[in-house]
Amino acid sequence: MAANSSYFNNELTDPYFDISGGLLFYYYLSEGISVSTELPFGVVFFNPKDKNGNLMPNNYSGVYSKHALMFNPQLNINIWLSPTISMDLSSRLVLPFTDYLDDFNAFSWDSYASAKIGFSFFLTKSYDADQDGIADDYDFDIHTPPDEVELIDQFGRGPSNRDSDNDGVTDKYDMCPTTPVDERFLVDTLTGCGPSERDTDKDGVNDNLDKCPDTRRNEKVDINGCALYQRDSDFDGIYDDKDKCLNTPYFDHLQVDSSGCGKSERDTDNDGIVDLYDECKDNLEDYNYFTDNDGCADTVEYDITLKLNELKPLFEDSTSTLTKTGENILHAQPLSIIQYYPTAIWTLEVKSPFAAEIKSKKIKNFIDELTKDSTRTNIKFSKSNDEEIFMYLDKETAKKIAIENQNIYLLNKKEEK
Repeated sequence: MAANSSYFNNELTDPYFDISGGLLFYYYLSEGISVSTELPFGVVFFNPKDKNGNLMPNNYSGVYSKHALMFNPQLNINIWLSPTISMDLSSRLVLPFTDYLDDFNAFSWDSYASAKIGFSFFLTKSYDADQDGIADDYDFDIHTPPDEVELIDQFGRGPSNRDSDNDGVTDKYDMCPTTPVDERFLVDTLTGCGPSERDTDKDGVNDNLDKCPDTRRNEKVDINGCALYQRDSDFDGIYDDKDKCLNTPYFDHLQVDSSGCGKSERDTDNDGIVDLYDECKDNLEDYNYFTDNDGCADTVEYDITLKLNELKPLFEDSTSTLTKTGENILHAQPLSIIQYYPTAIWTLEVKSPFAAEIKSKKIKNFIDELTKDSTRTNIKFSKSNDEEIFMYLDKETAKKIAIENQNIYLLNKKEEK
């Protein structure tokens, strides 16, 4: 209930009072600051008079009723400076359902607004149920345990029931005691955590940042909260824990195999040269001092020259029979080379005027000794008149023994694919 007298101008005064009731809402912004909203409806009684105290013309003539319904919402802010002193700020809007507060009808309601600032002082001690020194009317917690009275804060809360972030969950049980203001009404009542603070899968990344909120326990995760089995770094549909090619280009995504490798990344023979550039997809590249990177096995090039003037001819005159010296030469040089490449396949080609008749036991023994596995050797007899013996590796390597100008050349010619 309120009684007032309003002056609309120098010629008019309007004593009135009102009776109202309605809803009151409180909200605590922080420690010591509260906001309240009042939404009351009521009845206003008014009696417009002139400056001499005489009734205004329409009032005198009884043109209108001198009471009316009204709606007057109000906003209040209370700032507690101490347990017994507060500063009060308020603003009020009065909406009477009449246009005759000033005795004139201007075809609109005579609404108006008011504001005030004041201080409240409490000189007498109010009832204090928990004896914590904070009056119950201003005590956030009227049930502070007696043994915590000396530890209470300015709002009457002791350690066991203090709620630092005002989210409704006391600090004792609050796993997130600094919940942001805009999340206080969204907290989990068991943990006191707002949406931005929850970590459902306990991986150390909060749910609002976690792209994989259901990670298995004890899995190592990245900054997005995803474990290896949940990540697909190159977006090819194969998770990283099974993806052998983590950087598959976008244009290859539709051609990846079960290992996550696109057509441009596969290496069938695992020689480090991808199939796209590998000229020998089923043949390992040799990593030696050749840098062709063609994906094919390399050969070793070298020349060994022996001066025949220090030796005797390989064959006896006009025969296909090896001399003892020739036999030693062939055993000493080619055999050591073949033994150096134990997995290579050799081909022996003999060119001689007597090639069709070369069946010397010594040569046969020599061939048998060069390759213990005869199924891996291809013996060819040429009718060429050149007195040369050619020894080749298969397409991986070629070896050559030549008798020419009293010299022996042991050559290894690199074959390019």
